[in-house]
Amino acid sequence: MFMLTLKQRAALEVAKLVGWALLCAICMHLAFTFVPFTVLLTIALGLMVVYGLIMMYEVFLARFEREEDK
Repeated sequence: MFMLTLKQRAALEVAKLVGWALLCAICMHLAFTFVPFTVLLTIALGLMVVYGLIMMYEVFLARFEREEDK
């Protein structure tokens, strides 16, 4: 791999972030164009429930790890 300076590495990371943002924006546009809103809403709510469960798991895991270290 090429040896990049810190400024070049930072610029590359920003370019990657912008590229991912554009890709996500295109996918969202296509989804809103071709998929009914109720389906998108159901998927979004399902993902929020899963995210909430994962966060609850992380909280309990951190609590148990802290108790075990005492």
